[in-house]
Amino acid sequence: MGTVLRSNAVLLFSATVLISAAFLAYGHPVAGKGWGHAPGSRPYTAFRLNGSLEELHESVSSLADERSEMIGRLMGRFRYEKEPERKIRIAFLLGRYRARQAVVDLSREITLESKKTRRENKELPLWGTYPVAEALARIGCPAIPEMIGNIESSESQQVRELSAWVVKKVYGARLGRKALEFAIEKQTDQHKIANLQDALDSSWIYGAPFEQGHNSSP
Repeated sequence: MGTVLRSNAVLLFSATVLISAAFLAYGHPVAGKGWGHAPGSRPYTAFRLNGSLEELHESVSSLADERSEMIGRLMGRFRYEKEPERKIRIAFLLGRYRARQAVVDLSREITLESKKTRRENKELPLWGTYPVAEALARIGCPAIPEMIGNIESSESQQVRELSAWVVKKVYGARLGRKALEFAIEKQTDQHKIANLQDALDSSWIYGAPFEQGHNSSP
């Protein structure tokens, strides 16, 4: 019984994220036709809360099966979206999906900054100042190699600091430090070693400069 309940809970969570994705990325549901969808693609499964338990389970299972398709669509929108606040919403959803295939695209936009903080944004207080960094932290371990690469090679201090914050958020302070120390041991390029050491010094000893106002909860 407990296993069934846990399974249903996971499926319901998947459905909730899928419905949120459809709403945030595509605008609104189309009455009587499931959720809005791109021309030439199949519509997303209709989700009926007032059906039988079997119908509910079937709907949720179908929605969960559509996860990969939705992630692909969100990634496409993220790459070509020009409006920052819409891009931020898509990044939030990719983070909630733990979409490891989106790590490279998200990493390129890690400094994208929300002009509305959680406190100010009464409508949708779901992210802090740096939503893309938060999304990468939610994705977790699959984001770490790209973050280490950013720290080693980026010319931007902000990119390096945000990437170090993601490492620290995913692994915790102690294991995150170990990960950077291990990267230093493997590295032979002195410039990259210096960047890694700087990330350790600035992010672990002093804390990232944006972190005081950055109350993310991946």
